[in-house]
Amino acid sequence: MFEKVREIVHPLNHRHVTFTIPKLLRVYLRRNRKLGKLLLRSEWQAWREYLRERLQLREGLNGGIFCMQTHGSLFNFHPHVHALVLPGLVREGCFHELKGCSATAVAVRFRTGFLTALQKP
Repeated sequence: MFEKVREIVHPLNHRHVTFTIPKLLRVYLRRNRKLGKLLLRSEWQAWREYLRERLQLREGLNGGIFCMQTHGSLFNFHPHVHALVLPGLVREGCFHELKGCSATAVAVRFRTGFLTALQKP
């Protein structure tokens, strides 16, 4: 599988992004593992919306590989996601690349989206 990922990702610029949540929210993910899917979806949506806003494109496809980990280096429960993402959008067969990226802007967008999704019934 690693060879397949390298084959796909190698010719394109990409970024490694790590998404984390505050310690206070970790207990919810520990008790309800289905929230992991919500965590992944919130991260993907935050990245997509950030790209669309910065590139000023209302439509376009983006891609990435998102991998959720539930433990930190000390084997403590620490749900977080590592993502290998394309820094741009594909629209009408053309790749529109974003040269600079603000980790803070993406993090704020992610946290806002995740907290909003958690409040929905």
